[in-house]
Formats: sequence, C-alpha cells, structure tokens
Amino acid sequence: MSAMLDYSLSREQLDELRAAHRRTR
Repeated sequence: MSAMLDYSLSREQLDELRAAHRRTR
C-alpha cells in the first residue's frame, strides 16, 4: 500500500476501501 493514500484518505475511508477490495476479490 502507498503512504500517499493514507494521507489522502482518512482511516475510516481506508477501512471502507479495504472492505470494497475484499468484496471485489
């Protein structure tokens, strides 16, 4: 994972993104 993403998105957003990735996979 990129650190830039962490800066652009908040922790809550990252959590949602992770869930979305799991769903797509």
